[in-house]
Amino acid sequence: MTVEISVDEATLVARRMQPCSVSRWPEIAEKIVGSLADALRLPELLEPPVDARSCPAGYTHGYQYGDDAYMCIAYHYAEPEMGVIVKMSATAFALWRQCSAKHIDGFIRMAAEGAEAVGCNVRLSRLDVTADYIDEGDWTVTDIYSALVNKSAAAYYAKPGGASVTWVRHRSRPRSFERDGKTGTMYLGVASKGSNAHMRLYDKKREQLERHGRYYGRAEAVNSWIRLEVVLTNKYAHQATDVLQDVEDADELKHCLADMILQRYSFFRLRAGKRSTPLPPTALLLDPERLRLPLSSVEPMRELEDAYLYLRDGSGLYSLLLRVQMVWGTEAFEAVWGQLRAEYTFYKPSRSVRAMNDKKTAEYRKKYPTVSDFIERVRWRNE
Repeated sequence: MTVEISVDEATLVARRMQPCSVSRWPEIAEKIVGSLADALRLPELLEPPVDARSCPAGYTHGYQYGDDAYMCIAYHYAEPEMGVIVKMSATAFALWRQCSAKHIDGFIRMAAEGAEAVGCNVRLSRLDVTADYIDEGDWTVTDIYSALVNKSAAAYYAKPGGASVTWVRHRSRPRSFERDGKTGTMYLGVASKGSNAHMRLYDKKREQLERHGRYYGRAEAVNSWIRLEVVLTNKYAHQATDVLQDVEDADELKHCLADMILQRYSFFRLRAGKRSTPLPPTALLLDPERLRLPLSSVEPMRELEDAYLYLRDGSGLYSLLLRVQMVWGTEAFEAVWGQLRAEYTFYKPSRSVRAMNDKKTAEYRKKYPTVSDFIERVRWRNE
């Protein structure tokens, strides 16, 4: 059905363009923290800063924005050369995207503006690029891993050279995590200090169902969900900074992110020991008709519709109500539905959720003058 291209996590560092003495650094670092937070609108979109409960590794002083997820800006009080780090979890970045209606390119540009205002430049130190293959054929992680192990296929990376590109085979051997005779996760490369990239291919549906994760409902609603995750660090992350800053629109962004995966980890069948046709994870990324970004990050006017359709089709709500009715009957269905309504009266949204809704209310009312207009719209999208 679709290949959803996105960024899971990102870490960004701002460094002074001019040398700074150790004695002055804490004062300057505080100004950089404030400028970055304001440029990214963290206090507005998430929560006002509080002292971080834990800072990123190697940093001593930091501030956290919101309790919903980990979004931290930090510095080391005696190490100016370490700069100021902006580190966010996957959940925090997803929340920031939803509240700001921006994606990774917008995040970098906004941070760069805040850094430049206090004499700094910025660059990524880590970028996790993901491709989610949702109901895209009957291939599995086991199929890809087995093909690499039995050498009927190989992993390649692209080596630029003038006007052409040379495909080079990865030397690292694939590793796997298996259960019940099936490969749940496959790894290539290692997350060492000197590494520039590593990847994993795993069954996202199984992971979410077993952990009862944040996307449990979505996982339950689809037949298959495989994720390819490529982690870029060091020089590859630095290179990605410049590329993403120059992205002009959402269409260019999705192709840019897909290229970052393809350039580092592409899978091809072997024929007579030479590269042949691509395996599904690579072939699907090469099909522009299948690629899309998460809708909420690039089409803010559809967020309300998407939320409704997700609740109906992807959250698992209907599946829950059906199970309740089958086990205890129609009265039980009414009881659970009534309990949900009662619990809603005690719902206390976080500041970030309130800020997002306050910002979008006027837009929604303009597009849907009445609730009947909204219902008609989601009904039309379902047909």
